[in-house]
Amino acid sequence: MNTEEAGHFKPLKGVESFDADQAMERLRESEERYRTLFELGPMAIYSCDSTGMIRDFNRRAVELWGREPKTGDTDQRFCGSIKLLRPDGSWMPHDQTPVAEVLSGKISEMLDAEVIIERPDGTRVTVIANIRPLKNERGEITGAINCFFDITERKQAALKIEQSEIRYRRLFEAAHDGILILDANTARVIDANRFMLDLLRRPLDYFLGKELCELGLFHDREECRQAMRQLQLNRSIRYENLPLQDRDGRQIPVEFVSNIYVENQVSVIQCNIRDISERKRFEDERKVLSASEEVLRADAEAANRAKDLFLATLSHEMRTPLTAIVGWISIMRSKTCDKDDLQEGLNVIERNTQAQVKLIEDVLDVSRIVSGKLRLEMRPCSLMEIIGASLEAVRPSAQARGITIKSQVDPEASRSTCDAARIQQAVWNLLANAIKFTPRGGSVGISLARENSSVRIQVTDNGQGIAAEFLPHVFDRFRQADNTTRRKHGGLGLGLSIVKHIVEMHGGTVEAQSAGEGQGSQFSFLLPVHAVQLDETNQEPGGTAGSEDSDAPLTVSLPLVRLEGLRVLVVDDQPDARRLLSKVLEHAGAAVTTAESAAEALELLPAARAEILISDLGMPEQDGFDLIRRVRELGYRAKELPAIALSGFANKEYQRQALLAGFQVHIPKPVDPHDLTAFISALAGRTG
Repeated sequence: MNTEEAGHFKPLKGVESFDADQAMERLRESEERYRTLFELGPMAIYSCDSTGMIRDFNRRAVELWGREPKTGDTDQRFCGSIKLLRPDGSWMPHDQTPVAEVLSGKISEMLDAEVIIERPDGTRVTVIANIRPLKNERGEITGAINCFFDITERKQAALKIEQSEIRYRRLFEAAHDGILILDANTARVIDANRFMLDLLRRPLDYFLGKELCELGLFHDREECRQAMRQLQLNRSIRYENLPLQDRDGRQIPVEFVSNIYVENQVSVIQCNIRDISERKRFEDERKVLSASEEVLRADAEAANRAKDLFLATLSHEMRTPLTAIVGWISIMRSKTCDKDDLQEGLNVIERNTQAQVKLIEDVLDVSRIVSGKLRLEMRPCSLMEIIGASLEAVRPSAQARGITIKSQVDPEASRSTCDAARIQQAVWNLLANAIKFTPRGGSVGISLARENSSVRIQVTDNGQGIAAEFLPHVFDRFRQADNTTRRKHGGLGLGLSIVKHIVEMHGGTVEAQSAGEGQGSQFSFLLPVHAVQLDETNQEPGGTAGSEDSDAPLTVSLPLVRLEGLRVLVVDDQPDARRLLSKVLEHAGAAVTTAESAAEALELLPAARAEILISDLGMPEQDGFDLIRRVRELGYRAKELPAIALSGFANKEYQRQALLAGFQVHIPKPVDPHDLTAFISALAGRTG
């Protein structure tokens, strides 16, 4: 209404005249103040009507959202483009957003909620959403005012503080020194780490609330209080040799360092206490012998390494057969032992006594492992028998502790070419390790299964598990988890390193898994299965058939069908299998080209001008089925190329799949060389 229109009305009697210009100016100033506060405030603010239509918003809201709403945008449509997430990261449906909750009337008053906003560019911010409903005089909701407080930096800072505290606690507990934390005002203990508890063999409650002199530090109370006064003055003190008294009254010489720090605006005293008993002993010996400190330390370290190596090897490698012998002697002495038990016990004792002779040689093998001179005696063997012998050896120790052993063995995965004694040694170590770290009443499992052209032997337990930080080092030689439980069991990590070396010498791989401490563990190793069965009667004692490092001649069943000049392409991902097949076929007179994968075979096929294709079915990435299908898709000559499939699976269904895929012949492993050359000769149209 302008002033001219206002002039048509006469003011009522007793009422002051209304100045419209002045009122409009005040209204404009009020709106300007509101807009300034609205735009310059630290909060992101926007308003919407009862349908969710966005009416107004400030600059901070646009910055927070990462885009500006368009005319006609509703809260639901706009939030669909920026995404709202719950604090746990899960998506928040449109009908469950804070604005929707308020507009629906479910929330009658102001709503505060933590929300994560994901912008169109993918970045995320965490906010506190403050939603206040707008109501008319009848109490009906006409819209909502929405305020967002950006707490991203606050959340990140809190997370960093939490992570810092976790790192501090981890370092605090893992430290190789005793650590005491004191209240700076009272000089009394408020915290102590594990090393300190173990050093004095006291629980944490013993330390809390005590002064240092009450813990046996310093010579008397006055010396202790004088040290605290010096600490307050200099902020740091250090003593090279202080007496510390343990629970039994034994004096332990320690190095003492103390500093004052500020934690969360509170002053605390940190005392680092290092046991220097060994160092003092070495220093005293050096004075007595008038020798240099460096020489004494080097001698002591060399002696410790030699002692650790010998004791760890002797304990780890001899414990399993000794357990079987002692266990069966106990059974045979019992009144319930019958004739069958007696015979079985004698068999077990005889077998483990012989194995013990072999283990004495294994002690010497440790040095061969370090020098790389350990040799394998490769023979066709039954993995089922190896696992059975290992289970028999460890069963008495498991029964003594009430541990259940479960086995799951696939008979079709049993045949392999390996050093049976070494693989049994590896299985022994894994089973003994599992039993050792499994509590009474627990369970240990072992399984044997086929995986493509390999077999996997796996040992699991529900024992104490492995800490995540130690898991990458579990197969390192002389390594052990740095906690008192592991030290109590006395392992030095040598057994698992031997397992790793033996398996890798067989061309396999070994791995360990654990969800963490108290979650059990799983150890497994993968061994390649060799494609050609060797003639055991013609093997030289101590030979290493199938080993690429062996100089012994390769001996196969004879006579072979002659394949003079026949061009053969052999495809297998296992190096030993390729070498053996190549040797067999070359011995029969064929010209052999080898490939370690389907992709390499497809590249070599044109140049090789192969007349026969031989492929293993179980290969990574592209298996034998993929290879033959690709070959058949090539030109006319490739479509007619005779092909033989090799597989460790001998059932009829697998044979049918191979023939349907495009192979003419399916031969189960282990392959007889005479049969193989006969099949090749027949497919090539030769008579002999």
